[in-house]
Amino acid sequence: MFSIPKLLVFFLIILLVWYGFKFIERQNHLSKDRKKKPKRESAGDSSKFQKDEVEDLVKCPKCGNYFSSGSSCTICMSE
Repeated sequence: MFSIPKLLVFFLIILLVWYGFKFIERQNHLSKDRKKKPKRESAGDSSKFQKDEVEDLVKCPKCGNYFSSGSSCTICMSE
């Protein structure tokens, strides 16, 4: 009824299934880590501007328009 070759094949199948599940679980864990990492890494790098490119704007006292501090208001100049 139970022969040694049948038992060896049975244990081989059990080992294949066991290691197959371990492999799939490891792949799922790695893919979750890959999905999380870009979000964490890109959170600090998501800005389009470098620190040198950031410039404060000045509000025009007449019209309320915002413009660069090195230039003049474009709305008040056109009136």
